[in-house]
Amino acid sequence: DKSIIQNCWSSNFGAGLSVSNGNIILYKSLIQNNSAGSGGGGIYLDGAESFILKSKFRNNTCRRTYGYILPYGEAGGAISIVNGSTEIDSSEFYNNNSRTLGGAIAGSAIISNSSFIKNKSGFNETDNQYYYGNSEAGAILLTSGYINNCQFLSNSSAERGGALVLGGGSINNCVFIDNVSNKVSSTSHGGGAIYAVGNGIDIMNSKFISNRVLHGSGNAIFQYDHNGSIDGCEFINNFSENGGSTINSRYGSEFSLTNSTFFNTTLQSNTKSMDIDANSSSSLSNLNFIGNNYAITFDNNIDWINATNNYWGHSSGPYHPTQNPTGQGDSVNAYVNVAPWLTTPDTDAPPIPAQNTTVTGTGNDFIS
Repeated sequence: DKSIIQNCWSSNFGAGLSVSNGNIILYKSLIQNNSAGSGGGGIYLDGAESFILKSKFRNNTCRRTYGYILPYGEAGGAISIVNGSTEIDSSEFYNNNSRTLGGAIAGSAIISNSSFIKNKSGFNETDNQYYYGNSEAGAILLTSGYINNCQFLSNSSAERGGALVLGGGSINNCVFIDNVSNKVSSTSHGGGAIYAVGNGIDIMNSKFISNRVLHGSGNAIFQYDHNGSIDGCEFINNFSENGGSTINSRYGSEFSLTNSTFFNTTLQSNTKSMDIDANSSSSLSNLNFIGNNYAITFDNNIDWINATNNYWGHSSGPYHPTQNPTGQGDSVNAYVNVAPWLTTPDTDAPPIPAQNTTVTGTGNDFIS
């Protein structure tokens, strides 16, 4: 209760606190400025039953610098979780750093009502630059569990998943703003907000605003052999510096995308809302596309992908080279089936942001 754990250093696990096969409750505690040579700069949990409530994790570091080593707990700038159960509620994670995986948290957890701000993975604070080599998940590397009603602001990774890497679990009612995948090693993969890999991952009722990929694709979400669903989400002003897409699906991903809105992915001429490779499949319906360069491309010259009953930004429908060459809405390529389309926005999807608004007056006396 109201503990302060700070300024601790360890060459191994859990600089601030290490718990194995026990129980721990942290309430209104402050864990800051701790540094571990392996996993869990702030806390290392191995087989523990843990409850963390209304606590703050600031400026903790995992200094491990190589290898895909999550199974051994060698990750997680603030918290490393190996086995056991962990619940986190109403807590704050600020400016934590892992040189490999999970700038704030790595492992399985249930996380609610918490904020993740300016956490980093793959960043070497000694020489102030990012390094690649399995440096993923700026805020959280989640192997299973779920995240509900959380905010992710300005987190960054050297490679995949500016905010999250999901190996399992679900996301609901979260906000992702200004997260960045630097992807310093090549131009593939990415995931400015989320990099999803695995089965049964559901992303629901969440907002993705101004997330970025500097060298790669999937400025909001990159899906790698991902099976799951995306429903009720908003994608606004997300950006890929070298082209790419807002959602990129690769390597056999199978997912459904419904009741979602894509707005203004036009900051780069070859940026798309969705890019789906030939080995992936999806169900796309009840979507709104407004003000995007390309809405959907399907990288297959044999089969078609269905994207029917969607609104494309204009009552005439999308531009399609054969099905609708006079369409004035967002564009698709030849292997996307768009008919029939909606002539007005889908009302089950999040509302379209206001456009072309003008302030005609200001003051405090308009209502008497």
